[in-house]
Amino acid sequence: TPPDAAPDTVYTRTIRRAIEDVGGIEQLATLLQVSTSEIESWLSGKSSPGNALFLRMLDVVAKGPR
Repeated sequence: TPPDAAPDTVYTRTIRRAIEDVGGIEQLATLLQVSTSEIESWLSGKSSPGNALFLRMLDVVAKGPR
């Protein structure tokens, strides 16, 4: 894996799926009331969303595509 590739973790998989399900990173940021740069930081592995936000993304994924 290239050093700049996003790590493959339960967090990044869930975030990517939530982005797909809501129709884009901007939509997820709006839904979670965070910035797109914060989501990008989670995707890169530089930070993590914390339990409350992660659970909200799991809920998004559980509901499926909009």
